[in-house]
Amino acid sequence: MSTWIFQGNPERFNVNDYLLDNDEIWWSIRQKHLAEKITIGDEVFIWRSDGGERGSGGIVARTIALTTPEQYVNDGEAANYWYEDVSNDSYLAVKLQVIEVDVIEGLNRLELAKHPKLQNLMILRLKQNTNYLIDDGLASYLRQLWYGKYLPLDKDFEIDKGIVKTRFKVVTELNQVKNNIKQFNEDLSEYEELRKQLKQFQQWYYVLEMNLFAPSKFIGYQEMKGHMYTDKEAIIGLDGRETVNVLKEYFIPIDNEGLRKHLQNLFQGELRKTYEINVLKSEKQVIELQFSKEYKEIDKNQLIKDFHRAMLRIYDKSKAIGYTPSKFRQMVANEGGLQTAKKLIGSKQLSDGFAELAQLGRLDLTVEALVLKIENTVLFTESELETARERLTQLGFFLEIEDDEHDDLLLIVEDDLEALRIEEGNGIEGAKKAYLVNKYERNSKNRKKAIKTHGLNCYACGFNFEEVYGERGKEFIEIHHIKPLSTLEEAIEINPETDLFPLCANCHRMVHRRKDNYLSIEELKELIQEHKS
Repeated sequence: MSTWIFQGNPERFNVNDYLLDNDEIWWSIRQKHLAEKITIGDEVFIWRSDGGERGSGGIVARTIALTTPEQYVNDGEAANYWYEDVSNDSYLAVKLQVIEVDVIEGLNRLELAKHPKLQNLMILRLKQNTNYLIDDGLASYLRQLWYGKYLPLDKDFEIDKGIVKTRFKVVTELNQVKNNIKQFNEDLSEYEELRKQLKQFQQWYYVLEMNLFAPSKFIGYQEMKGHMYTDKEAIIGLDGRETVNVLKEYFIPIDNEGLRKHLQNLFQGELRKTYEINVLKSEKQVIELQFSKEYKEIDKNQLIKDFHRAMLRIYDKSKAIGYTPSKFRQMVANEGGLQTAKKLIGSKQLSDGFAELAQLGRLDLTVEALVLKIENTVLFTESELETARERLTQLGFFLEIEDDEHDDLLLIVEDDLEALRIEEGNGIEGAKKAYLVNKYERNSKNRKKAIKTHGLNCYACGFNFEEVYGERGKEFIEIHHIKPLSTLEEAIEINPETDLFPLCANCHRMVHRRKDNYLSIEELKELIQEHKS
């Protein structure tokens, strides 16, 4: 959902009466470059400009978009609110549902100009536009200010659940939940009031991948922020039971003493006596292995020592397979294992060691893989962990459960996935990079050009993802390189019209099913026709 401000001039148009008289209104889209960004359900605040009465301008209503932009012709009713003849004028406009109106006070522009965050609103600096798309961060503060001032109460002073639902939408996908979990943990350090509320939370949710906990009522609503959550008037009417029911799709309760102690270690003395922990269904088995009943309070100093020894073992194991990282060994000796790892993870350029181990197919021996072992994650920030995850997964390696009989992190590279990785050049195409000798930087422009040239239907079998999967499959297709990138010795210019073709996932895998016997698209087509008949 996006948040907008649409402006109207009361000297040309009777903004007040138009809002007060109608439950549904039309508003023009003058900044046409923004038209494609407006979607149904977007929140739109109506701004009435000063209109000759200095200091009177500001937000006077909150609405919800009912349509995307379309051509609108002023009918007789709407034309009556203009102070000039606009009957039958045609222009691009959006239909809006009026939710709340206050043409007397509203949120005055002078009030907004003094707000530490909202003073940066574009409309306060560039006043002549009609349509403004609000930055997500600023939108959150704007909503908080309006929601706290205009409570969702019906005529009998009961909570109007309908209005509450227009303000706070429950999450619809797991990524929204993960973003909220990350937001909660960031906001804990910024908002003391949020930390004071830890004893109120009965339902906690844990994601092993992130090694983070968060409560249900915070993570169950889209784009929740700490400053909003701690403003009780702004979030009046929210029902935690609603979010618990939604989160059941992704999470499952777990009774694990080790995980409970882990939560208590993070928030010592700040939790209620009884609470429930929920984990991702896909991570439950892993968590039960990692957090056994023998889980003990973390001795951070001991953990740092263990990590240092593990960094030294990287040197020994790398040397055993033919790569001797002498510079790495010296860094560990001089700066310690933990500081060396943080320095390598924090560098924007991949280390030579990472490149060498990638070439040898042993990313399990990288610092990145060591950092992501569950017992080491508490030593690193979420940003550092995310960097390590991205570096590994971008090269087609997938983390799996640790094996008790082995000391290193297992990395699965099945034959089919290896063939795909070879074809795709480990996901890198284009200009040659010094840090990854034979890998190529992927160029998204080539993909777009290929789709524009050849379309979204599979070039071999004609399959179209949108026709089968609807909105979820819209604009999706895999792109096939006629010549596998890993066979290229230097950077080349890719021609999307002749070198790249769209293939569905099935056909793409079949082309590269045998590493030593790639099929041409024509050969694949013949194979399909042969077995159809």
